[in-house]
Amino acid sequence: YKLKPGEISGVVETKAGYHIIQMIARKGDYINVRHILLIPKVSIQDLQKAKLKLDTIVREIRADSISFDKAVEKYSQGDNRNNGGYLLNPQTGSVEFEGEQLDPQVSFIVNKMKPGEISNPVPFKTEDGKDAYRLLYLEKRIPPHKANLHQDYPKIEQWALQAKQRKAIDEWINEKAQQTYVSIKPEYLSCHFRHTWLPDQKKKK
Repeated sequence: YKLKPGEISGVVETKAGYHIIQMIARKGDYINVRHILLIPKVSIQDLQKAKLKLDTIVREIRADSISFDKAVEKYSQGDNRNNGGYLLNPQTGSVEFEGEQLDPQVSFIVNKMKPGEISNPVPFKTEDGKDAYRLLYLEKRIPPHKANLHQDYPKIEQWALQAKQRKAIDEWINEKAQQTYVSIKPEYLSCHFRHTWLPDQKKKK
């Protein structure tokens, strides 16, 4: 952000790799930049060292020499080390997943595990595309059941929030539709519209 139009930065390191950035233009808080990105490859030797380290860690956990929480705090290099190593469900924001919401590789492994078990080191790619290893811990399984506040509060809260958001968006669109000229091709006039796009719908409002 300190660059002037036309200036080129030095080498900038981020999680994605190493960048050289050129400022093209600046307009207030908006900037137009381009960059060259080099992504360092993780060597086979580094991956093997990581796997051996995790082999040692998993043995310590299984021998009760260290808890999983403490191991996360002490050894993890992931972004989720500050939340106990939990994977977050991007659809709900909670730490609970339904089967189809899990990454297929994770699902394949945890389906063979019992609650409280820890996997052996598992290869995977990080969010920025780097090769790495990790341990998976299955904390619990929740049997199929009818939704209830005790077990499903985060999910019910998410549903309620989504319903409230949809209602607010629908009301905003319907309000703006009253003040906006909308042209609909004749072949689509017989279609059912969720919002009040058609003139006769607007009159009913």
